[in-house]
Amino acid sequence: MGRVSIIYTYLTVIVRFTTSTDLSVMNDDDILLNLAKRLKELRKVKNVTQEQVSNDTGIHIARIEQGKRDISYTTLLKLAEYFGAGLDEFK
Repeated sequence: MGRVSIIYTYLTVIVRFTTSTDLSVMNDDDILLNLAKRLKELRKVKNVTQEQVSNDTGIHIARIEQGKRDISYTTLLKLAEYFGAGLDEFK
């Protein structure tokens, strides 16, 4: 993937993340699935595997990406830092 393509993909993901999500109308399962989708998109943009994320952060993200595991605030902060993303991008 060329540099321009990577930048375009990253910007597309960011634009998608900046749209407002009304969490008050979402149930817990929807929130987890939304987090899972966004985490996977960020991982794809960064072009890393789940294993690489685990090796780099100590966080196993397979079940998070499936929407089957809730995460702590601390874990969310670590993932946001790893992907160079703001917390609002996981909303």
